[in-house]
Parts: sequence; structure tokens; C-alpha cells
Amino acid sequence: MRRTLITIIFLFELQLAHAQNANIDSLKNLLAATKDDSTRFTLLGELSMDYLWSYPDSSLPYMQQAILLARKMKSEILLARAYRGYSWFYVITGDYPQALHFNQEALKLAEKAKNNLAIARSYDLMELIYEDQGNYQLALSYEKMAKSFFESQAGDHKPDMAYYVTILNGLASVYEKLNQLDSALKYIQIVDNAYEKLHGKKWSAASYELGNIYLKKKEYPTALQHYRNGVAFAVEIDNKKDLMDNCNGLANTFKKIGEFDSSIFYANKVLEVSRSARYSLAQLTALNHLADIYKSKHNSDSVAKYLQLTINAKDSLFSQQKVLQIQNMTFNQQLRQQEETQLQKELQNKIKLYSLLSALVIAFVIAFILYRSNRHKQKAYALLRKQKQETDIQKSKVEQTLEELKATQAQLIQSEKMASLGELTAGIAHEIQNPLNFVNNFSEISVELAGELKEKLNGIELPASDKENIEMIIDDLVQNQQKINHHGKRADSIVKGMLQHSRTSTGQKELTDINELLDEYLRLSYHGLRAKDKTFNATLQTDFDENVGKINIISQDIGRVFLNLFTNAFYSVMQKKKELGDGLRPVQAGFEPTVYVSTRKIDSPANDGTGSVEIHVKDNGTGIPQRLMDKIFQPFFTTKPAGQGTGLGLSLSYDIITKGHGGTIKVETKEGECAEFIIVLPAKSQP
Repeated sequence: MRRTLITIIFLFELQLAHAQNANIDSLKNLLAATKDDSTRFTLLGELSMDYLWSYPDSSLPYMQQAILLARKMKSEILLARAYRGYSWFYVITGDYPQALHFNQEALKLAEKAKNNLAIARSYDLMELIYEDQGNYQLALSYEKMAKSFFESQAGDHKPDMAYYVTILNGLASVYEKLNQLDSALKYIQIVDNAYEKLHGKKWSAASYELGNIYLKKKEYPTALQHYRNGVAFAVEIDNKKDLMDNCNGLANTFKKIGEFDSSIFYANKVLEVSRSARYSLAQLTALNHLADIYKSKHNSDSVAKYLQLTINAKDSLFSQQKVLQIQNMTFNQQLRQQEETQLQKELQNKIKLYSLLSALVIAFVIAFILYRSNRHKQKAYALLRKQKQETDIQKSKVEQTLEELKATQAQLIQSEKMASLGELTAGIAHEIQNPLNFVNNFSEISVELAGELKEKLNGIELPASDKENIEMIIDDLVQNQQKINHHGKRADSIVKGMLQHSRTSTGQKELTDINELLDEYLRLSYHGLRAKDKTFNATLQTDFDENVGKINIISQDIGRVFLNLFTNAFYSVMQKKKELGDGLRPVQAGFEPTVYVSTRKIDSPANDGTGSVEIHVKDNGTGIPQRLMDKIFQPFFTTKPAGQGTGLGLSLSYDIITKGHGGTIKVETKEGECAEFIIVLPAKSQP
């Protein structure tokens, strides 16, 4: 049977190589001849897809041309389609962060255009990306959304049933991964029959999924038959991706039933095809099969070889950095969807509020008309007076509602500004990070190369004066590169601060002893400063209220606030001590740098166990000029000299206290004498 299948594959590859080349040549000739942009875009898409499944590297230039053409045509839907094609390329080649990025861009464009079919296509591709990552629940959620959006579009337009089949195939695949085999079998049978009706032939991807289901059911002969059918169908349509998947299925099944030679053959067939197809996930699966088989055969040399290849392939596909990128991008996508939902709710609330205001205004007008028409009627005087009183009450409520509305609007505007600033900051920081890394890395390498050049120079016979001049030039180059590296690292710290400022905390609140947390970070900050400057000393004074107890906070975030405030306080007292020593300030007898920290429990008026905690961080340093008080919590504003501060510490602290914990933070200061930060956090008494 295996020999027959090999012959089928070989003959079909020879026959279809001709057919595909003829089809591609025909498309290329049409592309060269046509001038119409819409036709060119369609031809570029067909060429890229013809190449993608078997020769993905050759598809890339056509995908890139399609993106440029869609931008030139200023068509959001065509650009979304081009981005999805680009995302497919990265799925096939195993770069999932890039695949997710371009598919998310396509989804944004589809949502902006309100095209449900385009949205469904992006959600369908999202399912495949997360399925390959092993996140099956999220993959199932996206595929269900794809089905829902497709069906809503099909209600208004002629449905694209060929694409609907791919969505159902995705559902079958993810149900199979979740071991819900009855659901998987239900959908894949629908797919298998529908595809044959639409195209007049069977689908290799459906055969592969049927093989997977029967393999898990341990019906091995049936699984083998479906995989063999899948190989023949894949060769028939020249789809090397499906060919590799079905060969992996055969390798896995033969491994399960102990026919190791056949399993090795099909796994090696996958590796052979992957040289041109570059389907990274299938290659990793084949390497896993080979490592397992040789382990079962006790062939240690081959086990070591294929195990190392497996580790390398897995690191390339699922490195920690790529996993983190996927998690961050997934979180950002979920956050964007939540923000859109929140905006819709706010819009509905505004509509309700405006309706209420309109009703109140109408009621006021009616009351006024009644009052004017009945003011001369003595019998109705008491009633009219009562109505007037009620009107006054309503007017007061309306004015109060208007004031609350103005406050809410101001808060929404500020929140939008901060959200926009966060997005802008994150975008700028990400764009700067890569070139900045190159600057830092190459400056360090250049220093090493200059050192090697200097060593080589010592072995060359040159006049002493020439050699001395060359060495001076090399030393100057080293100094220049070191300065570049110093300032590059300074810029890197600013970029990291920008990213930290724009990042939303995902920490969980937990009951934390605030006194212990304050004491820990006070000591940490002080000893950290002492490690940098052994001559620095300061007095630490604490006054902690034992009744504070534990409060519900994100300890890492609040700790970051405390660390920032303590660092600023120690910096202030250290600067004042230096200025007194240099004669820049009037001499203060017995000046001793001091940082004072205290806590106080404030009970609620109702004595219901709720209340707040007030935290004071005070220093006797240089203080803050009054003219700068309105700016200190703004991003990128710092009172420190250039190069010593990013201007993000207090801004980030303000966001953590006010937005993350619903508290307040303010500052009281006397220039040249002291500065005191006062933080109030909500608290609830704990036993």
C-alpha cells in the first residue's frame, strides 16, 4: 500500500508541477498586460495564494504588492484582504506574532467598514492562530464569532458557501483538539459533503481532520484510510501544507500501531517537502515523531539528533519572547473590544440622560403655562403655590444633574486624553526600541573592534609618530562609541519608562499590610541609594498607626509608588546637603537629611467598618517651587537636571493611586524647606 501511495505522489507531482506552472505563467502574463488596478489586485491575490501552500517564499512579493496597491486605491476592504493574506504567510512560516499583528490590522479595517463578511474572515484566521498556539478555548470563541458574523452577512447578501465551509472546518478542528469528538465529527461530515457538492471533489483538509478524529477513537484502519485519501487529494490540488499534515497523520498512526519503519518514512517525507514549503508547525510535528520512534527503538544517536532538532524548531516557533508578544497582543485586542463596548454603553447612558432632561424641560414649560393661566383664580392659588414649590425642587434637581453631567464630561475628556496619550506613548516607544537596541549593540561592538584594531596595530611596523597618531584616533573612536552607548542606554531607560506608563496593570488586588509594605520599600530605597553613594546618610523616621491593618491593594503597583516617592525624597535631601556644602544656600546649623513616613486610619462617619488610610511621605530637602506645582503629575515633566529623570515617575504614581485604586494623592511644599506627599487609599476593616 505504501509503495502504491509513493507512486501516486510521484506521478501527481510531475503532472501538477506542469499544471501549476502553466496556471502561474498565465496569471503572470495577465498581470503584466492589465492596467486596471482592481484587476491587478485580484491577480496578485490569486498568484500569492497559488504559491502560498507549496512555495510560500515565492508568494511574499505578490502579497506585498497587493498591500501597496490597496493603499494606493484607498480601499479599506481591499487593504484588510491584503493584510489577511500577509497574515497567512506568517502562519505558514511560523511567525505567529507577525501573523496576529497583520490579522488584527485587517480586523480593525473590517470593523471600521462595518463589513461582517470581512470581520468573519479575520475571526476565522484568528481561530487558526490560537489553535496553533494551543489556546483552544480562545480559538473556539473566535470561530463561533466568525460563524455568527458570516451568518448575519449572509442574511443580506448571497452567502459565500465555500468560505462558510472553512469556518465549519475550523470548528471541527478545535472541537477535535478539545477532545469533543462527537461535535468534531458532526461538523467535519457537513464540511466533507458540502465541499464535494461545491467543487466536485473531496478536500484534503477534511480528510486530515477525519483521520485525526478516528485516530483518537483508536479506529486505526479508518484513520489510515482517511489520511491516505488526504495525501492523494492534496497532491491532486498541489497543496503541500495539506500533504505534510496528512503524512504526519500517517506517521503518527503507524507509530501508534508499532509499524515504525512506515512511520519513519512518512515523517521523513514531511521533512523533505518542508524544504520548499516551509510549513514550520508540520516540520516540528514530524521531528517529534522521529524522536519518539527512535526512542522506542533505543537508537540513542538518532534520538539525540532529532531531539535537538525538535528543541530548535520549538524555540523558533514558541520562544518565550513570541509567547509574550502573543499574550500582549491578545490582551490589547480584548482591551480594545472592552473599550468599544464601554463607549457604546456610555453613548446609551447619554441618550437616556438627554431624554430625561428633555422631559424635565417639557414638564417645566407645562407647569409654567398652567401657572400663568390660573394665577388669577383664587380657588387654585394653593394648588399653584404647591406646583411652584415642586417646580423649584425640579429646577434644583436639574441644575444638580447638569453639574454632575459637566463633571462626568470633563472626566471622560481627561480619560480619553490619557488613553490617547498612552496609545501614542506605547506606539512611539515600540518604534524607537528596535533602532535604539541596534545603536547600543553596535556601539559596544565598535568598542571591541577598536580594541582589536589597536592590538593588530602593535604587530605592524610603522613610524612611531604615525603609530601614535593612529592610536590617538582609535582612542577617540572608543570614547565616542562609549558616549553613544551611555546616551543610548539613557534613552533606553526613558523608552522603558514610557512603556511602563502606557501599560495597564493586570495585577490582582490582595489584602496587604500597608505598614510593612511602607517600611520594606523605605529600607529598600535607602540602602539602594547607599549602595551607589557610601557617603550619603539620612535619618529615617516612621510613625505607623497599628489600627490601619490590611487593605485591599495591588501590592506591586503601590510598592512602585512608594519606591518612587522615597527615591525622590532622598534625592531632594541629598541635593540640599550638597548645596549647603557648596555654599549655594545659607548655612543651616545642624542640618540633618531626614525622611519622615507615617500612616493614619480614618474611620467613616457611619462607623460601618469602612474608611480610608492616610499616608504621609515628608522630607526636609529642597522642596518644589510653587510655579511648578500644577505640572508635577504631568507625563515627562521633571524638576531634576537633564539626564537624571524621565518625568514619568509621579505621573505613573498618580495613575496607580487614582485610577487603579480610587484614591487621591496631593503635595504640600515650602520651597527650600520641605515637601510632603499625602496619599489617601480606600480601606475596609479586617479582622
